[in-house]
Amino acid sequence: SNNAAELLIFTDHHQVYKCKASEFTDAKASILGEFLPQRLGFDAGEVPVAMFATHDYSGQLVFFFANGKAVRVPLNAYETKQNRRKLINAYSDVSPLISVYLIREEAEFLLRSSNHRYLLLNSSLIPEKITRSANGVTVLSLKAKNTVESAEPYQAGTFVKPDGYRVNTIPVSGFMLKEADKKK
Repeated sequence: SNNAAELLIFTDHHQVYKCKASEFTDAKASILGEFLPQRLGFDAGEVPVAMFATHDYSGQLVFFFANGKAVRVPLNAYETKQNRRKLINAYSDVSPLISVYLIREEAEFLLRSSNHRYLLLNSSLIPEKITRSANGVTVLSLKAKNTVESAEPYQAGTFVKPDGYRVNTIPVSGFMLKEADKKK
């Protein structure tokens, strides 16, 4: 990116802090830089979980939660006319956030649950919501005490036969790892 970009810093307290990249001084790579929580005025104990740089607020954010839900929110839902530095209720607080990704086109994600079930999910199956704090929809049905442990962009070649983990409708309970994939 460059100094004209706006930075969106998402935290574990369901908030997003906004600032311009140009607000930070240029420095050598060997210098540690500035402490974001202090610079942006984080609440006590608040931790950053993701940061995105944007020039035009294009694209969508895909949020994945521990309870098996996911939601797509247009990035422009975080654009403000005023120069607000902090937005509360930046995403749903119903379940802990596992991960969030900025996508510009459809993408495929690999979800893994605590009971060792896997799911290859295309972002087009997740309905887009306009409100930032939308709960989303269940994509991975979980039994009691199970959670989604990870959700990350799918890397081609991870599975021998990836179609065995893909679905056309949601929700699903996921798939156990196939024998051929256990060896990989």
